[in-house]
Amino acid sequence: MMRGCFCFITVIMAFGWGASFVIAENLNDERADFSINNISVYISPATSICTTSDVWVTGEGEFINSGTMWFANTMPVDLYFSSSNSGDGKFIFSGNSDCTLSGEVTWGKVLMRTNGGSLLLDGDLTVEDSFEFETGVVDTGSSKIILQNNLPNSLVFNNTQENNSYIQGTFVRAIAQNGIYYFPVGDEDGFHPFYVQDAEAEGNIEVSYDSEISQEWKLVIQNASSFTIEDIGGWKVDSQVNFYPGLSLCDDSEGSSLSGDYSILYAADESSYAVGYQKSSSIQGSSFYLLGSDKLSGGIYALANEEAIQLANFIYDSGGSDNYFKIPEISKYSRIELIVYNRWGQQIYKDHNYYNGFNCSNFPQGTYFYELKLHQGESVELIRNFIEIKREK
Repeated sequence: MMRGCFCFITVIMAFGWGASFVIAENLNDERADFSINNISVYISPATSICTTSDVWVTGEGEFINSGTMWFANTMPVDLYFSSSNSGDGKFIFSGNSDCTLSGEVTWGKVLMRTNGGSLLLDGDLTVEDSFEFETGVVDTGSSKIILQNNLPNSLVFNNTQENNSYIQGTFVRAIAQNGIYYFPVGDEDGFHPFYVQDAEAEGNIEVSYDSEISQEWKLVIQNASSFTIEDIGGWKVDSQVNFYPGLSLCDDSEGSSLSGDYSILYAADESSYAVGYQKSSSIQGSSFYLLGSDKLSGGIYALANEEAIQLANFIYDSGGSDNYFKIPEISKYSRIELIVYNRWGQQIYKDHNYYNGFNCSNFPQGTYFYELKLHQGESVELIRNFIEIKREK
């Protein structure tokens, strides 16, 4: 049923045999149709229309919204827009049941304020000006939401780990150079946002969340010994520009977040899971985000849970055979580099293919500093620390 407009509606008809503007109501059914065919309809500024029913805009006419159109359905409805929209008005979803939006749609502003159900896309939804995400879930399916305004504040959403409103699917944003751009993506298990910081150039960045990524990656990289892949899924990013990636630590729909020592795991594509990945150090971007310290680009992202390697920092030389500086589970690394310095900064040992060959018996008692590089595929972990050699007097 279409609710009355609060001001007025201007309707411009392109007269002809096929022209029609029909609001069909069935008094025995709460649901009715809002049908526009082969005419032009204009919603003027300061005018609002509210409908609880199916909406069909077909034919060769135009639907121009310069005011506000509300979708307040209490049962599942279908919205079909085949005609172009050239207005700068707002479309508000405020119902409590599913809306299926079909057609390649371009709207000026969109506000999600639903009390239940989801907005289901069957065709790309392009938003020219602003996208406000108060409550609700948008399921894009194989389609996309595309936000064309490249101002960071063109997207408004509840950026807290307790948020349960997000885009399940693919979100595309136009970005400018520098700035911070958020992507409030997730899946049926909860909110898993991603953000882009200080991009090197303007462009479009596409982000989607996939809960299967972490499991798929784990199966390929089972022998990694210095880290494990956190099982919270991952993100697929399509971008031609470099940026600092920000990954959320949100763990589930209850608003909890991960704690621990994490790095950002990156691969250009699935074929790089085994040998082409890169493990990037990170800093805490906020209470539930991890910000990469290296600029990366399009590819696949996940979280690596660092398991600190246990290295000796004290060796007691008793004259026996156990006087070597040993790397635990050394065979799991593709290559190890070790450089050792004395207390005056002089290099006293170097091996680009180290295999537990540093014999402390060959060096005087004292404190030494070392630089250790652990290679795993394309990933390199750098450790700088000290070791002390002691002997019986």
